[in-house]
Amino acid sequence: MKQILFILFIFPFVLSSQSFDSLSESEKISLNQKRYLDFLKSEGYAPSVSERGNISFKKEGDKYWIDKNSDENFFKINRYLTNKDQGCSNLIKKIVQNANKQYKTLTVKLLEDDCSLIEFESSSLLARPDDFKMIFDRSLNILGYGIDWLQDEYIENN
Repeated sequence: MKQILFILFIFPFVLSSQSFDSLSESEKISLNQKRYLDFLKSEGYAPSVSERGNISFKKEGDKYWIDKNSDENFFKINRYLTNKDQGCSNLIKKIVQNANKQYKTLTVKLLEDDCSLIEFESSSLLARPDDFKMIFDRSLNILGYGIDWLQDEYIENN
């Protein structure tokens, strides 16, 4: 009897996993986009899909980007900060490098040849596709903490 219950419990997960794995790359991306768009709309955001397929939305005036991907068990969200005044100065490079040591799921990078953009990325592996809902607010907070930390360091060292 226990074996039958176990099989009945596990069977839907196996079917779900196999059905996702059998989808094409673009179908997987579309399914993930729909998952993220539905969630954001249910939370009161007004998301949109960019030409590249990434999902953008605003929270308290700040723009965030959820990365399009075909892996249902990986969640990545970004925010960008302009850096036109300092460019690729040694101070900015040092602060960005140190920012990567502040939070486990935060990655900070300088973008463009002139370092005019700073990318803040929070990424997480998920046990189940919908687990991103449980870490969504924390991911947003980590991006905000990273930006605050970088700005404070800049003011302190400038």
